[in-house]
Amino acid sequence: MDIKLEISNKVKKASIFKMAFIFILLLIPSFLFISILIINDSFNQYRIYYDTLQDYFQSYDLPKYNTIITLVWFSIALYMFIILIIFFIPRILNKKISIKLKHLIIFIIALLLVICFIVFSVGEYNYSRFYQMYAFVANTDIYTDNNSLEKIVSIFKKNYSNRLIYGWTTDTMTWWLCLIKVIITIIYFSFFSNKLEIRKQKINYVKKDFGQEKLSSALSKLTLNNKKNISFWILLSALAVFIPHFIYVVAISLTNSSLNSMLSWTFIGLELLNKKDLFDNTSQFAIKSLPIIISGFMIATICVLSVLYIKKDAINYKFLMIQFIILFIEVILLIGVNFFSMHELNNIYNFWKSNDQSEIIKSNNYLYQIYGSAFLNSDGTVKDFFLYGIKYVSHGIITFSLFITSYIIIGTKLLKNYKESQNESKNDYI
Repeated sequence: MDIKLEISNKVKKASIFKMAFIFILLLIPSFLFISILIINDSFNQYRIYYDTLQDYFQSYDLPKYNTIITLVWFSIALYMFIILIIFFIPRILNKKISIKLKHLIIFIIALLLVICFIVFSVGEYNYSRFYQMYAFVANTDIYTDNNSLEKIVSIFKKNYSNRLIYGWTTDTMTWWLCLIKVIITIIYFSFFSNKLEIRKQKINYVKKDFGQEKLSSALSKLTLNNKKNISFWILLSALAVFIPHFIYVVAISLTNSSLNSMLSWTFIGLELLNKKDLFDNTSQFAIKSLPIIISGFMIATICVLSVLYIKKDAINYKFLMIQFIILFIEVILLIGVNFFSMHELNNIYNFWKSNDQSEIIKSNNYLYQIYGSAFLNSDGTVKDFFLYGIKYVSHGIITFSLFITSYIIIGTKLLKNYKESQNESKNDYI
């Protein structure tokens, strides 16, 4: 016996108010950060003495005051506009417009929110660059004949000693917080988009004895004959590739790890000490921050498929195809970005290994306390890390080969099932 079920795609006002409430809550930390920008006297003085500080820190790329302010207020203004648009979603999506246009509208709103989070995080990242310089100046004896430099150094030291520090997140933590916001956004709007579909499902009741039903159920979970099983194998394949790469991302992010210590000295310590010329071949953002950002997008997609699979929510093939394509792009980006990051990390390792720079690390007590020397052995030599040398090449080849093989198999079956579902949707259920 066949039963036809049809699920309505009408957007309810209650779900819209819930959506608006969630994304307004995500805005609270942003207002706290803005309040720091406003009341921080050292940051205001930084605007006045920017040129003086930049002349002194020739190796340290100081962010401009106006750049930080513009990024922050632009993202806030756009964010508030999007919140306003969210309240009009029922009026827009409940009209008789094509389902493709509805998905496009939801995609644009989600994309704009993600852009807001990233732009705001760029502002926070630049502020962390300012704060690193500010804390360094306040805790270091700088001798100069430049009156302007002497004055701003005096202001920084006075404010710091009076506990007017106003620190925010570190450069790494900034991107992890951005990652969380992006994950929430992608998950929420993916479910919202999936529920827009008018899905017709045909449930077949077939009489089976107990033994046959149990065996059939066990075997059916291993095949690629339905959407639920395909989503499971997509998840399994993605996780097999993602987990080794995510371990690397966490390793370079942990504050007390040897890799993070080495990166901090390379990109912050040497620059603040005006010794950037010793090693100036790459970007901290590309090595340390970009892997975190790409991982965030991939975690969000994995979470969407995981929740749908666990909750046994109805999935349409079109939605599954979109998630499959997105995950494919994200995995390629993750492997590529991490491969580049590991390659550059090897170059940094070789720099510290071939040059005895232990004296530089001990030359500034403040930097030594903040960044430590976890990447050095007791005799001053550099510690090996788990992907040094040819290991990172093997790691990249193995994960890429595993990913491509599994996704060709799954993708072929998914495309075939998708085409069959498209043909079936043209026929009326009996």
